[in-house]
Amino acid sequence: MEPLSQVQAGIEAAALALEDPSTRVQAEAQLLEFRRSPSLFPACQHILAHSSVPAAQLQAVLALRQAALLGWPRLEASVRVGLTRFLLDQALGRARDPARLLRHQCGAVAAQLLKRGHQDTDWGDLALASLVRGVAAKAGGEAVDPAERATCLELLAALAAEFNPPTATAMGQPWAWHDRARLAFEREAVPAVAACALGQARAAADALVSAPADAAMGALVLRALDLLGVLAGWEFRSGRDALLLQVSGQLGDRPGEGDGRGRAQALLPDLHAALSSPGALDWVPRLGELVSNQTTMGPSCQELGGALRRFLLQLAHTTLPQGTPPGQGPTLACRALGASLRLWALPPGTALRRAAAGDEDGLLDACRMALAVAGTAPAAWVAAAGTDEALQPGALAELTCAVLEAGAAHGDLDWPAEAGRLLLDTWAALAPRLGEAEAAAAGAVYGAALREGLASAERGAFEEEDEAAETAEAASRGARHACAALSSCVESEADPSVPLEQLCWLLQAAAALLADEPSADEPAPEPPLRWSAGAADAAAARELAGRLLGVARLCTSHAGRPGISPRLVETACDALGRWAATYFPTAPDADAEAEAALRLARAALDAYPGEMLLHKKGLQVAAGRAGRSSPRQAAPPMRKTRAYVLRLLSGPVRDLGEAARAPKEALWRGDASAHVLFCLESLRGGAEAAEPASAPALVELAGSAAGALAQLLPLFHGHLQVTVAILKLAACIGEHLLPLTTQAETLAGLSHWALNLLRAYSKDVKGVVDMGARQQDGYRDLKAFLKLLAAVLRGGVTDGEPAAELEIVQAVTGGLQAVLPLLPANLPAHPKLCLSFFDILAYLYETFPGAVAALAPGDWASLAGMLFQGLEFASAGPATTQVLLEATSALAGYRAQALLSGGGAAGPAAGAPGNVPGAVPWAGPTLTPLGALACRLLCRLVLVERGADVVAVASSSLLPLLITEGAVFVEATRDELVKHVSEPELQELISQACQQLLQDRPAGLDHRSKNRFQIVLQRFVEMGRSIIQRN
Repeated sequence: MEPLSQVQAGIEAAALALEDPSTRVQAEAQLLEFRRSPSLFPACQHILAHSSVPAAQLQAVLALRQAALLGWPRLEASVRVGLTRFLLDQALGRARDPARLLRHQCGAVAAQLLKRGHQDTDWGDLALASLVRGVAAKAGGEAVDPAERATCLELLAALAAEFNPPTATAMGQPWAWHDRARLAFEREAVPAVAACALGQARAAADALVSAPADAAMGALVLRALDLLGVLAGWEFRSGRDALLLQVSGQLGDRPGEGDGRGRAQALLPDLHAALSSPGALDWVPRLGELVSNQTTMGPSCQELGGALRRFLLQLAHTTLPQGTPPGQGPTLACRALGASLRLWALPPGTALRRAAAGDEDGLLDACRMALAVAGTAPAAWVAAAGTDEALQPGALAELTCAVLEAGAAHGDLDWPAEAGRLLLDTWAALAPRLGEAEAAAAGAVYGAALREGLASAERGAFEEEDEAAETAEAASRGARHACAALSSCVESEADPSVPLEQLCWLLQAAAALLADEPSADEPAPEPPLRWSAGAADAAAARELAGRLLGVARLCTSHAGRPGISPRLVETACDALGRWAATYFPTAPDADAEAEAALRLARAALDAYPGEMLLHKKGLQVAAGRAGRSSPRQAAPPMRKTRAYVLRLLSGPVRDLGEAARAPKEALWRGDASAHVLFCLESLRGGAEAAEPASAPALVELAGSAAGALAQLLPLFHGHLQVTVAILKLAACIGEHLLPLTTQAETLAGLSHWALNLLRAYSKDVKGVVDMGARQQDGYRDLKAFLKLLAAVLRGGVTDGEPAAELEIVQAVTGGLQAVLPLLPANLPAHPKLCLSFFDILAYLYETFPGAVAALAPGDWASLAGMLFQGLEFASAGPATTQVLLEATSALAGYRAQALLSGGGAAGPAAGAPGNVPGAVPWAGPTLTPLGALACRLLCRLVLVERGADVVAVASSSLLPLLITEGAVFVEATRDELVKHVSEPELQELISQACQQLLQDRPAGLDHRSKNRFQIVLQRFVEMGRSIIQRN
């Protein structure tokens, strides 16, 4: 063994060589080799204890971390405790070491090792509760200097961050394991940590106010604020709620923090009690006043101010503990917001002068806190405004107007626009809670925003401000004047630039007032104006909506003329589409408005050839508005609904029939294909909005159009846009209309029509467009075709008949086989396409296992090969991985159940006489297809996956495969895994782990057996990863 001093010298040289580009490659190779050293732990400890080169020490602690976490299952308890104790001593013993990064890394790795072993290691005096009490007591000792206290707080912050699941290290453990660690920390450590942090923050802040130049005390305040911020941001979620957010089980997939719109965190009861105790936060205003005086402290005040604002911003995102009754005075979030506004935003003149001088962070953070509180606790804000002048609407209005004026005066600066957006979003969230007394303040804010927006548009600097105007009366007047001015310019052929820009801006302002946010992942809050609101709001909403329709009529009547630019029509389509999507579903009578929207969409397609973005907006409007059926609330007679739907959509059906009889050359003209697209999208909109009242009429129209669609598909062979529209319409009919069809004959007819359309496209899909055009268009035709496959699969008529199920499964299998060669080689790089393909495969296996087993051997092997290929994709996302595992589980479960119940063969792989597929190349010479799938999945868990929850999902697939395939595929897995290690002793460990997996397998598929196998599989995967990833 090489002496440790020589190892130290080599690592020091390599660490320094990393800084030189000419020697970096050799240095990296040397450091990687060092991490594979059999004496790594003693070498790392020696370097940390004796080296004077910080870069080498940092490499040592990182190598120690990797080796300890990966090799944890193979480490003895004494080694685990010894490594953790050594790192704790290193972290606490480096209080005066200028290399703060090294100290921080030692504390972070110690926290990780403590957490990794807290459920399976006897820590003795290093148990969590004992350790926290000891560190807190040391921080509060009278003979301890500020540097040592700061180091203790830094260690406690590392522990809190590591035991909090959203900021934890994954360690290959499932979320439930992290959740148990969180509960342990809350129960055993949070009260002591909170008391220590508050006590140190109060004492250090008071000392710093008395002696602002004390750098050591400033560092102690920073560490206390960091620790308080970690505690205030504690993730109060457990069990099922956490798993819903972490589908993949990998801690890297965390929700983003955003700009103040994040979800509120319920404080822990112990933490809330500590923060709410008398005098607990009295030091915050004094510290804030100090850090605002930059001449007193110099550059360090910026770091202190940032840490204080981060802590207050975390408090602004908090709510009362679960189960706490409201009404016990201002919440911590409101108190934090009030303090922040007074320190950095009020009075507005001082705040703006400071921002203009380059110190805008305080103002922006205060605006973010305002948005956070308004979004999560608007009622608490309104209640607290009675006792805190900083929270009153008048003060907020004064600040908002001042910021908007600064934005108009300094259009070249970013911070006024950002602050104005945050404050206007705050008003949008807060306005519904305000009473009539505060209406004047809100009106002043909205009027200022509208004037600033119009002035900006007039200067030609139009920027999207979706929610920058909330005054309906002013917006309505502006729209009326701009519309009249633009119409006059069009008639006189004058320059329309100014009214055009103003009108575009006003259209977006109107949409923000009247409509929901488009394409939102979560339900949007209600728009500021509703017909169901008070009389004044309802009247203003009707007036503004009338102006919006007036602009639509202007664009329709003057479409194609120079003053009516494509951008104006596109903006009008977008605004009208958003408004109609919000208004139509509950409107008492909107037939005229729906037809006006369709006329605008038709004008967008006909009058502006070549404007593809505009055409897309127009088609979206056509699809959305054609789907407008009679309102659900009004419940009109069925005959009225039928008459309305037929009157609205009979024209597109008739035009499609005429197009089907036209020659191909005429159809491919730009105007003709655009009209066909309009008709197709109109019918798709109607199908998407189908409901029981409108379904009979829509089914009748779909039946009338079915023949034309079947004829148009070959006529538009090679025309990607129309082909995609036909496929999407067919998929929409299958998805939305078939479930609402009650007549058996009609249902069977539409189902077979969709099936035949699927077969027809499957035959010549390869030649529809070339691969370059398909790739450039985002594979839209393949996505539409997969939607049709899914619709046929889910909506086809089977009535439980094996023959009907087999017919559908054969057709869908043929479609998948046709699509497979056309998929991009890097399929996981196209997540929607990848998920759609494998989701259909999973649905086949889960819903029609008998029909899949009855497929011809070649087709059965083809489907299994698709599944095998999917399991080989190392970069597949969590959703795709989920459906792949579900498909494997369904396939393996059906096979195992058939054998366990004595039912004999379950498909070609079961060995049924005369039904065995030929040689399957991807399975290899020794494995059955199912055995190859099992081997591939088990290797994936060890070699590819890093999360642990995926192991739990995969266990339901592997248990039936272990029962049916047994030792053969486990032996193949062993042969595959040992290729990744070279040491004979490690290869023997892999063999032992595989043998143990085989021995510990349960014999059944009951719930208890599945739970037991999940533990067995988790142990095997941990051991395999610790060996191979370590190597």
